[in-house]
Amino acid sequence: IEKTLAVELLMDKSKKCRGLVAYNILLDEYETIYASNIVLATGGLGQVYKYTTNPKVATGDGIALAYRAGAKIQDMEFIQFHPTALTVDGGLDDTEENRFLISEALRGEGGRLCHKNREKFMQKYDEKQELASRDIVTRAIFKEMKEQKTKNVYLDVSHIDSAKLLKRFPNISNICKLKGVDITKDLIPVSPASHYTMGGVKTKIDG
Repeated sequence: IEKTLAVELLMDKSKKCRGLVAYNILLDEYETIYASNIVLATGGLGQVYKYTTNPKVATGDGIALAYRAGAKIQDMEFIQFHPTALTVDGGLDDTEENRFLISEALRGEGGRLCHKNREKFMQKYDEKQELASRDIVTRAIFKEMKEQKTKNVYLDVSHIDSAKLLKRFPNISNICKLKGVDITKDLIPVSPASHYTMGGVKTKIDG
């Protein structure tokens, strides 16, 4: 039901879920909804982190509902961070909206991670450099940011043919342009952001 928030799962004495209590925002009242089956489809919990690619509604509600109802929660320590989220001021950043994802396809196309002076650093961390796995690239960026005392590093794709870039990455190009970054010649400011929640409510194959 739109404009309605689930706030509690209703459990009977045998620990079976029989429905839920919901808050109706439009009516400003609580409602009891009975059901033979309840499906938790509430997304991740990226918003518990300062920087995330997740939408504002990804606050872990489903996991919290299940936990309070007595369900087992597992693997919550496994959070995947995407290494390259756009890091600019004025929206699509840590203050207004979820951070915009700069696809790793840009690195696959030949993009290079570097500092403001265009000095590369991934060769220090892995032989695959920019093509290393997300966890390796994320940790490398975080370490460089900490050592350099900066809030971001940069992705340089200016050496790639501009027509090719604009054709293959129109959305990234347009969003960056809105934020004052021309990917065909400027460095793209990026930093890690929480991306995937790997853990959650423990279930069997039948739910």
